[in-house]
Amino acid sequence: MDFWELFHGVEIVWVTWFFSVVLMGLLVRHLLIRLVRLDYRAMFARLSLRQIHNDTSGAAYSLSFIMVFPFLVLLIALIIETTFMLVTKIGTMHATFAAARTASVWTTRDANFKTSDSDFLLAQAKAQQAAVMAMVPYSRRFESEIPEAFEDLQNAINQLTDDTQVLFDIVRKVGDSMKGKIDIAGISEGLTAIPKQLDKMNGSLKLVVEEIKDLQSRLEVTADAMRYVPAALKYWAIYEFYNLPIPHPLEKKPNLRWHYIVKKYIYAAKYVSVELPKLNDSIDKWKQHIEAKVTYDYQFQITPIGIFFGEKKDGAYFYKIASAIRINNECPRNKNGSLGIKITP
Repeated sequence: MDFWELFHGVEIVWVTWFFSVVLMGLLVRHLLIRLVRLDYRAMFARLSLRQIHNDTSGAAYSLSFIMVFPFLVLLIALIIETTFMLVTKIGTMHATFAAARTASVWTTRDANFKTSDSDFLLAQAKAQQAAVMAMVPYSRRFESEIPEAFEDLQNAINQLTDDTQVLFDIVRKVGDSMKGKIDIAGISEGLTAIPKQLDKMNGSLKLVVEEIKDLQSRLEVTADAMRYVPAALKYWAIYEFYNLPIPHPLEKKPNLRWHYIVKKYIYAAKYVSVELPKLNDSIDKWKQHIEAKVTYDYQFQITPIGIFFGEKKDGAYFYKIASAIRINNECPRNKNGSLGIKITP
C-alpha cells in the first residue's frame, strides 16, 4: 500500500495533531525550565505558621493559570482525539486491503463470473464483510442510549405536569378571590401570573416534543443496527473459538465478553461502507486491477472537538475517514480464468 495513503483524506488531522504536539512540547519545555531555575532551598526553608499565612508569593500567577487552564485541557483533548483519528486511519487502510483481497478471490472463483449479475453483488458483500471484520478492533461499541432517552422524556413530561399543576393552582386562587368578599389584589396577582405560567408551560411542551423526536431518532438508529446482530454473533463465536485476546478488565467476565465484541461489530457494520468498481467483462480478468475504497464514520470521543471538525448525525459528531487501494488481480492466466477451487458462499 502506498505510504502517502496514510495522509490522504486526513491532512487537516495531521496538521492539527502536529501543531498541537509542538505547542504542548513548548509548554512542557517552558515548565521544565521554570522548575530547574526554582530556588528549592528557599521553597523548603523552615517557616512559621504566621509566615506561611502571610506569604503571598506566587499569588499573581494563580489568575493567569486559571485563565489558561481551560485552553490547556482543550489542547490535551485535541491531541488525544486526533491521535485516535490517525489510528483509525491506519485501521481503514488495513480494512481496504482486506476488502480488495477478498474481492480478488471472489471475482475469480468461477470461470463464468460476470459483473452484470448477482456474482458481483456477492463479491461486494464479501468485501464489505471483510472490511467490517478488519475495522472491529478500531471501532467503538454501539450504544443505543434508548433508556437515557426514555428517562429524559419522562423528566420533561414531569416538568410539564408540574407546570400545569401550578397553573391550575393559580386559576383556583383567582376563583377563590372572587368568592364572597372580592380580593382585588389576589385577582390582579393571579391574572399577572397566568401569562407567565403559560409561557413556562409552552417551553416545557416544546421540550417534550424535542425529547419525543430524539427518542424516535434513537429508536430508528437502534432498529437499523439490529439487522447486524446475527453477523455480530457469528463474529463473536469465531472470536471465542480461537480464544482471541480481549481487554484485561473483561478477561474474567464471560457474561460481558460477548457484549463487548458484539457491540463493536454492530458499530463497525453500521458505519463502514465499501466501494468496489466493477470489472470490465470484455477484458480478460487477469489484465485488470482490483480497486477498493473503505469509508468509516469516525465518532468523536470529545464533543467540543467534534463541533469544530465533525458533522452531526444520529445525535453525535462524525468525521469520514476513507482509504483506497489498487492491487493486482490474482486471477490465473488459464483458459477459464478460474482458481479451480469451489467456494461455497
